[in-house]
Amino acid sequence: MSKPLVLGARSFIGQAVVASLGDVYASTRNGDLACDVRDRHQVQELLHRLRPSAIINCTGVMDGVDPRPFYETHVGGTLNLLESQRECVPTSPLILLG
Repeated sequence: MSKPLVLGARSFIGQAVVASLGDVYASTRNGDLACDVRDRHQVQELLHRLRPSAIINCTGVMDGVDPRPFYETHVGGTLNLLESQRECVPTSPLILLG
């Protein structure tokens, strides 16, 4: 049986989600399940490999003056997740929290 994937698992929200759900795939930008939502190929590869039962996006940018990282992560990253979810795991719900 598959389990949910939490992207941004070390973020403030991500830590709470992981603690609440328990047995999840916990993804960050570094580590075994590394994934940067700004990179569509990384997102597709991770979803294809794990086939999660749900995708919970807790990624986000909170610091800085330059709006570009905010846009790339929150808008571009969400678009990458939506397209990859549709292609790789269309029956897995996508929950956007970050």
